[in-house]
Amino acid sequence: MTRKKTTFVPLQSVTVLDPFFSRIQDTVIRTMIPYQERVLNDEVPDVPASHAIRNYRIAAGLETGTFYGFVFQDSDLAKWLEAVACSLAVHPDKALEERADAWIGLVEAAQQEDGYLNTYFTVAEPEHRWENLADCHELYCAGHMIEAGVAYYQATGKDRLLKVVCRLADHIEKRFAGEGKPGIPGHPEIELALMRLYHLTGERKYLELAKLFIDRRGQKPDYFRQEREQSSWQKFNYSMKASRYYMQNHLPLREQTSVEGHAVRCMYLLTGAADVAAETEDEELMEACRRLWKNMAERRMYLTGGIGSTGYGEAFTRDFDLPNDSAYAETCASVGVCFFARQMLEAEPSRVYADILERELYNGTISGMQLDGTKFFYINQLEADPAMSGEVYGTEEYSPERIGWYNCACCPPNLARLMTSLGGYLWSVEKRTADDEKSGGENPGTKAGDIAKPAAGSEDIIYSHLFIGNRAKLPAAGGVEITLTGNYPWEGDFTYEVNTEAEEAYFTLAIRQPAWCSPLSIRWKDEAGNIHSGENFSDGESGRLCSGGILRGEESLRFEDAGGYWLLRRKWHSGDTVQVHMELPVRRVYADPRVKADAGCVALMRGPVVYAFEGVDNGENLSACRIPKDAEIRAFEYDPDLLEGVVRLEAEGRRAVPADDFLYSPEAPREVPVHLTAIPYYAWCNRGKTQMRVWMRE
Repeated sequence: MTRKKTTFVPLQSVTVLDPFFSRIQDTVIRTMIPYQERVLNDEVPDVPASHAIRNYRIAAGLETGTFYGFVFQDSDLAKWLEAVACSLAVHPDKALEERADAWIGLVEAAQQEDGYLNTYFTVAEPEHRWENLADCHELYCAGHMIEAGVAYYQATGKDRLLKVVCRLADHIEKRFAGEGKPGIPGHPEIELALMRLYHLTGERKYLELAKLFIDRRGQKPDYFRQEREQSSWQKFNYSMKASRYYMQNHLPLREQTSVEGHAVRCMYLLTGAADVAAETEDEELMEACRRLWKNMAERRMYLTGGIGSTGYGEAFTRDFDLPNDSAYAETCASVGVCFFARQMLEAEPSRVYADILERELYNGTISGMQLDGTKFFYINQLEADPAMSGEVYGTEEYSPERIGWYNCACCPPNLARLMTSLGGYLWSVEKRTADDEKSGGENPGTKAGDIAKPAAGSEDIIYSHLFIGNRAKLPAAGGVEITLTGNYPWEGDFTYEVNTEAEEAYFTLAIRQPAWCSPLSIRWKDEAGNIHSGENFSDGESGRLCSGGILRGEESLRFEDAGGYWLLRRKWHSGDTVQVHMELPVRRVYADPRVKADAGCVALMRGPVVYAFEGVDNGENLSACRIPKDAEIRAFEYDPDLLEGVVRLEAEGRRAVPADDFLYSPEAPREVPVHLTAIPYYAWCNRGKTQMRVWMRE
């Protein structure tokens, strides 16, 4: 059965207290969000104009003027509002909330009487609403605003924007639902947004509309071409050059076997589909999500978590086609993988999804922002050369350094909303009582501070998916608070401290063991003060207990091979602790031989962190360097002064030197010793323009 197995703990119930991500969250909240607000209001010089807020003023009749920007410019403000909502949930700020309320009032004023909301068509071409779904992103912009309305209500309890987006969703439902009302989104997003609105309001029509959009997709592969041919309005025509695959419209989703087309669109579509599948117990649709996840993660994903290997269409290409210097790997695509992973984890907890989520969070997403939060990457290459990137014809988009803003500025606010909502990715709870099973249908949602109380005596499972330091109030076993402390990803030791509202609580704590981790050990005390421990190896000895044996009665520990989680089942009291230890050796990583770009190369990882070599540390012409197979690779102590705090890697390598000055020579290059230094990939390009490589010759 596909019924959603767990429920993630709301963002409002989790406080991130993490040496690594608290710094990033603080940068996003204190610097990035105010900076982006100024950009959206055209107050930052020397960056591309946004005009997003002015477009709303014009649409509301408060100013005169013409629409400026892309047809989807509205989405930038919507994502920023969602980031603000998540920020307010974890860091209340009266001044920021008042400013957001003012922009929400502007959005409300721009909404049309029938519920329609899109500044391009309100200002520029009101007679052409809904005529070009392929190119005009009306449903995409609506989806982002719906997400913002849901998030703002959950964070503040204010329903002004929620009422706006409910009217908008009702307008869309009236326009597209029912027989004889064709239409599917050109850019998926509305599907996942409608599901969020459904979970909050319990209105089943939003679920049905999301399902309708998903079920229609691929039924008419030429729908977008036919839409264009039947319209007399020909202003936008990008879709005429795009294939059926680009729009994920080549086959019904249930029949698709590989991730295709525009990578961000694909991730948004699959996120919505996974939610619909779990909510409606649609096993066929869920199996399609599993199949497409597997193809993405095992055939079409970069080591950093990046997806979309070509700039043409910002798209997937073919299995194992993963070039490094021309990798597109859009920041938004990595954010989308996080959304998809979270939805799959909620349906079926497994490290298959959590390991990739972790990879994205420590590598493929945060590489998209400068450490100071004011510059951004749209594209995340795995190899860069300032002499080529952006300087040679055909590489214009491949900037060798982050910039302050983009004409198409989808990535910066997307990253902001991910980082501020991070607490909502850490824990999920599986309910086990009959009463909880009965309440598993429509969910009216959660406002700030609300936590549902389970029935007494429930045997809940609390899943800890990520090792990000935090304090969480969990709706399990009558009310539980767990604090996770540690210095991950630089150190592998961390502690769970449990506090219960009742004198004692009976539940299972599920702790993920990453697939790369061997061994992982767990230690705890029982009620009598005896210390027990379990240790797991990834070499076929899964679940071997080192001391205490298999515990009987009210306490047990087992390793669940299928999911990759340790399950510690016991009676808990306030003050109980569980200590976890993971080894974090430097690992050499090799690509499948079918990945031509990585043939003869090796990459380095430590824990979840992918490393990269920069010219600033190693000199230029990094392609001439290699790491001998027998070279010792050393991890140095955490350096708080390097790139705002990192662990660097060093090794003695070799550098090829030309035998003479000729381009081609009968003599092989000679080799000289070179000292090689690697830093975390996410932190590259914070010390000026420089060469960079993730994959080095071995």
